[in-house]
This record gives sequence, C-alpha cells and structure tokens, in this order.
Amino acid sequence: MKLFLMRHGRAEDQSQSGLDAERELTGLGKSKVAAKVKKLNDELSDIDVVITSPAIRAMQTAQLVVEGLEKPDMLQVDEVLGIGTDAGLILAHLRDLNISGDVMLVGHEPWISDLASRLINSTGSTQIKFKKASIMRLDLDAWIDGAGILEKFW
Repeated sequence: MKLFLMRHGRAEDQSQSGLDAERELTGLGKSKVAAKVKKLNDELSDIDVVITSPAIRAMQTAQLVVEGLEKPDMLQVDEVLGIGTDAGLILAHLRDLNISGDVMLVGHEPWISDLASRLINSTGSTQIKFKKASIMRLDLDAWIDGAGILEKFW
C-alpha cells in the first residue's frame, strides 16, 4: 500500500480562543496546500482515504486535499491523530483499523516525523523533519516498524 504523510499547512500563531487545536490555516497556508495538491494530483489520485487530526488546521488541510482530488467522501477525522499523540500509539491504532488501499494521514509534528522514522527504520533512528504542507510517500506491506520504503518527499 501507499502511505502519504502530510503535515498541515501554515497556521495562525494563535486562535481567537487561545486554544492550539483551534488555530486556522492562514491565507498563504491555504494557497500553498491547494497549489501542492494541484501539482501532485497524479501522484495523489489513487488515495482511497484521507484521515486527519481533529485540529482545525489539519482538518482544513485535509479538506483542501480531498477537494483538490475531487473526492470529498474520503475524508475521516480520527482523534488518535491529534496534537501531541505518540507515534507508537498511532502505529498500533493504524494496525487495528485494518486499512486496505492507499491512505493519507494529515497531522502534526512531532508525531508525523516520528512515525515516518519508525516506518522507514525499525530503530526509529532516522531523523526526518516535515516542514509545513510537506508530503511524504512511503510504500509498505504492514503497519510495523521498518516496513516502509521512502519513495518520495515533497
């Protein structure tokens, strides 16, 4: 299966409520995500499901992805992908979901880099840093440490 990992786009420094989870994408953040999805449309077109963190900025990023791919019904929100979640917990959760097909996860640092590192190298010693709106494609056969092959990183 193909796994696409995407960090949310650029977000405002602080939400009106002061809550981190309610920070929204900036205008520039929205335009950069939309442009990246348009540029990578052929690469992303086989995605079967987009699973996102419940944080506003991640949901807005994921919404731009599904709109750009013209597949609005494939968006799912999953609390486990929230801010501050541990990559090991996410990996175990993904095994439990029994996902078939190609999937995109939209989320946050540091778990997105930690998850990529674990999937690429079973010791988790590979250091990866996702910039905002970065997308990585891994090919993998199972949701276990070391099972991923890094194919592309945009």
